[in-house]
Amino acid sequence: MGVVWWTKLWITPQNYAKIEYFVTSRFFRGKGNYRRFYAKNDEKRRKMRTVGFIGERAKKQSVIFTIWVCLLLILTVSATTLAVAVERSKPKKLRVVVDAGHGGPDGGVVGITSGVKESEINLEIAFLLGEFLSSAGVEVVYTRTTDGLVSDDVDAATMKQKDMAARKKIIDKSDAALVVSVHQNFYPAKYRRGSQVFFAAHSEEGKKLAAFVQKPLNENVNSETVGRSFSPLAGDYYMVNCTELPSVIVECGFLSSPEDEKLLLSFDFRRKIAYNVCCGILNYLSDAQISA
Repeated sequence: MGVVWWTKLWITPQNYAKIEYFVTSRFFRGKGNYRRFYAKNDEKRRKMRTVGFIGERAKKQSVIFTIWVCLLLILTVSATTLAVAVERSKPKKLRVVVDAGHGGPDGGVVGITSGVKESEINLEIAFLLGEFLSSAGVEVVYTRTTDGLVSDDVDAATMKQKDMAARKKIIDKSDAALVVSVHQNFYPAKYRRGSQVFFAAHSEEGKKLAAFVQKPLNENVNSETVGRSFSPLAGDYYMVNCTELPSVIVECGFLSSPEDEKLLLSFDFRRKIAYNVCCGILNYLSDAQISA
């Protein structure tokens, strides 16, 4: 097809005349014969030149149009390619999953004196943590934003299992860097107090994240409230075992302790917990060279 197109492009009226001269001079060698041939075909040649001129003009317009179409296609493809390249070169938006433990019929433990539900405190601290993370440029994915279950199942026999599965589904779809689950602790002995972080025993990154989160909690919370520090502990909990992402559970305090319960009912203390957990997360991300 390319050869035919270029052949047509080359045979202009001027080139046609040269070809005609070459043919007639070969086959009609006598000048008289050539003149007779030329005279015989003079009218035809005149018409051909007129038609040839129009054809040549149309052909040039066609070529120009084709060139413009090709340029437009090239520019379109180039723009699309550039847009894709720019999109791919953009830094990936950093996400953190913030899980407020329990919810709905599953209220968790309750305050020893006030009867406050753990799920309520968890949600409020989760929101405060999310606000701090967002202000640092981190996108937050919440597993729940209401005082209800993540799953719609209300059957007591399957409610907890389906709720955990629904949280896992959110985590799996989040494309997040890590997971933090907010909880409150409870122990039969009222003297047990303080904030402590748990991680999955099989996860080295989870252990590392737990250490980073525990550090500011020890320095700015536990040192003031209980006068001591805690080490993060390995725990066999669903929320740290259900994903390969670095995951921790933060037990913010003991609702079995009247002193901790009183603190946890305070907005300022909840905000303090959330702030220090956020600091630990950001320090971990910085150490792992994951930037927002």
